[in-house]
Amino acid sequence: MFNDNPFLYENFVCGGGKIIGSERETLGNMSGIRIGTRGSKLALRQAALVQTAIAEIDSSIRTELVVLQTRGDRFQDTSMSMVGDKGIFASELEQALLSGHIDLAVHSAKDLPMRLAMGLFIAAVLPRADVRDVLVVPKGGRIPFPSFWEAGAGIYANAQIEERIANSRMEAQAGGSLFRIGTGSRRRQMLARRVWEDVICEEIRGNVDTRLKKLQAGHYDGILLAKAGLDRMGIGAETEEAFDFYPLSPELFLPAACQGIIAVEAVQGSVAAAICKEISDAETELSYLVEREALAQLSADCSEAAAAWCRRTASGPEAYTAYSRGQEPAMVRKRETSPVQKLGTSSVGSLEAAYAATLYGSKMAYPEDSILLDVMYAENKVRLIGAAEAAEGGRMARRAAKMVKKQTDWP
Repeated sequence: MFNDNPFLYENFVCGGGKIIGSERETLGNMSGIRIGTRGSKLALRQAALVQTAIAEIDSSIRTELVVLQTRGDRFQDTSMSMVGDKGIFASELEQALLSGHIDLAVHSAKDLPMRLAMGLFIAAVLPRADVRDVLVVPKGGRIPFPSFWEAGAGIYANAQIEERIANSRMEAQAGGSLFRIGTGSRRRQMLARRVWEDVICEEIRGNVDTRLKKLQAGHYDGILLAKAGLDRMGIGAETEEAFDFYPLSPELFLPAACQGIIAVEAVQGSVAAAICKEISDAETELSYLVEREALAQLSADCSEAAAAWCRRTASGPEAYTAYSRGQEPAMVRKRETSPVQKLGTSSVGSLEAAYAATLYGSKMAYPEDSILLDVMYAENKVRLIGAAEAAEGGRMARRAAKMVKKQTDWP
């Protein structure tokens, strides 16, 4: 457990522990562990993954799912910014935990409120799934043209679609129509307008199936969804003949904080929480804590365009820090030296292209056993690198939040 937790808003138990004898005996005497979940297909699938994880630890532990409806589920046709903060998907589950109606609650970690209810904590996080967003369009439909082609064509993970992109641009120029993207996320709306030309973002609500039906009905030219959710539901190019799926580069289309992470919430000191010691993934824990700390420092909610993405680096000899401010050129600093190197606008052309160049340039390499942290707030991005441990991650999150929110120069 993080008894001296460096993070402001989290109560969290770090995984890797073992269930001691007395805890296992008490678990054996329980009638079963009641796992609370929302009723959508995706939520049920995520809860089933928690059931499976528990069964893999000890098949004798009985579990059952308890389906609850949240405030967010009851307002499917209302904009997220009008309904309220992310707690609309968690408050009823937390109330059920505190009242003893359920023993564990399963959440999409990105939907958790910044402050958990008193007496509750995140007992475990499962291994993180794919963090990327996906652009979904009708089969054979056009796709938006990248706004910074030379450095930013990498927005599409599939590099073999240049002809498709060019044809889409010609169609757009001939028809003069904007590409309508369905998304209720302020983060996705802002990124979409920055990485693509001639797009307009329109609100969309509903579960994954509902959104796909709206797309098929022609309400939108494309919609943005989380790849983790699609994968968990078994939805993709192999199963859906009516749609094309384009995963987006996470370096350029930053994922939401904790996207792809399943969090298990429990009552502090409860017997049911003990099992979570063995199902929690240590590497995902670090990403969860760092990304949540960044959001806490930004005081960001669902009405703001904010993102945080923490992950372990690939090996390499050099480390760079990059950030961009407003419409100014991005800046890069080699970690071993103090001078700041500006990327000239004459060779790069735009802020996003400059940022892309820092990401895809041949000099971008990092030392082993480090973590990278990308943080975005409105028009600003920052990338930091540090040691792969919780205290350093917390410092990185606080520093990154300060840089992007206050638009300060190098500290």
